[in-house]
Amino acid sequence: MAVEQGFFTVERKVIMFEDLRQQKQNNDQEIPTIDHALFIQGLKQANSKLTLQALHNMTQQIQESAEAYHIVQYLCFDILNLLVRTAKNANVDVSQELLKQVCEFTSLPSFEDAMVIVVTNICDQMDDARQKEESQMRTNILDYINNNFTNSQLSLVSIADEFSLTPNFLSRYFKQETGYAYQQYLTMLRMDRIKEMLVTTKLPIKEIILSTGYADIANFMRKFKSLEGLTPGQYREQYSA
Repeated sequence: MAVEQGFFTVERKVIMFEDLRQQKQNNDQEIPTIDHALFIQGLKQANSKLTLQALHNMTQQIQESAEAYHIVQYLCFDILNLLVRTAKNANVDVSQELLKQVCEFTSLPSFEDAMVIVVTNICDQMDDARQKEESQMRTNILDYINNNFTNSQLSLVSIADEFSLTPNFLSRYFKQETGYAYQQYLTMLRMDRIKEMLVTTKLPIKEIILSTGYADIANFMRKFKSLEGLTPGQYREQYSA
């Protein structure tokens, strides 16, 4: 084992990170790039399980290969720096108190234990932010459809363009969030509006149909009869006060 039990004393002189980097240049010990990448990926995805596994892999690598105290210190602070940069890029605040606890590590196990707390805290924050963002996107999309469903040009493609999404993603997302397929939801809105206008207004049926976004009147008539069991005229006659 390169570093006996992973321990080193806090009495040693503190070496600044840039000094450690300078001392490290003559040593070829590096943490595998794949673990660095998985660590960053896990943080960005708020996936604490993936992040903590990558963290464990990196500390194990340090334990097995580091030949000197200052190399251990450098590699640990390199991991911490990676975490702070990733959190900053995601606009996530990192608790200074938690960072202080990490910086006071006296062994690789204590470093990993302190990092577990920080990683969990950051992933929780990022997950909360993502859920809020997704909730807001759901609200925005529904508001947009509810305000524009009478537009005959409204389509899955036009909505996807409005929110910088792909139609396939929007289709899956909409179904997941509402329980309705997009076309099913649009039809429901238009049908509800048409039935309301049939009963509450004296407008010609053709005008009502066109005003709710349907351009093909004959096709709508068939759809209405299929869904309601009545023609629009029969529906108006039966349900008008």
